[in-house]
Amino acid sequence: AAMIASWAAMNLSSSGWMSWMADLVPEESRGSFFMRRSAVFQAVTVIWFFLASVLLDLFADESRSWAYALIFGLGAAGGVLDILLHLAIPEPPRAARPRFTAADFAAPLRDRNFLRYSVSIGLAVLAFNLAGPFQAPYVTARDAVGAPNVWLGIMTVISVLTWVAIAPLWGFVMDRYGRKPAVLMGFLVGLTTLGYVFLTPGN
Repeated sequence: AAMIASWAAMNLSSSGWMSWMADLVPEESRGSFFMRRSAVFQAVTVIWFFLASVLLDLFADESRSWAYALIFGLGAAGGVLDILLHLAIPEPPRAARPRFTAADFAAPLRDRNFLRYSVSIGLAVLAFNLAGPFQAPYVTARDAVGAPNVWLGIMTVISVLTWVAIAPLWGFVMDRYGRKPAVLMGFLVGLTTLGYVFLTPGN
């Protein structure tokens, strides 16, 4: 129930947030803005994720529930703080709010570009979500690789620090050459999951 509520709220707010920020950030620097924001976001994420994985290894099996309670509690508190911080961000004024009809809602479904985008992004998200839930259990399970939880933190540190270093460059590429080339190259990230085929307790 908590997962359904949180994912519904996240997807509801993310599309509105992107549209809101697009109204505030000039078109010619939008790619750089979002990539720099992503770099900061990922840097904070990697610090927190690494600390959380270390925390789980420090607590014994009997008391690990307290570590989870602390992690989830801090996450919930951060979510409330996020709302309070966004209250201070102005919304661009509008002369008149357009009237929304059922025909407007169905209009994207008649657009071929939108349908192509929906299918492509759906396949990309499917690829991520299909592999994602199995990565952490496979790495840490005793009957698989059997690594400590801190390995998950180290994996995240490596991937996120790479992203922090390269994200501003992607922003420059988007602003200079367009979004499409960067998006198409970015979709190749799904191929990295093939590396797990060769991961064993021995190596």
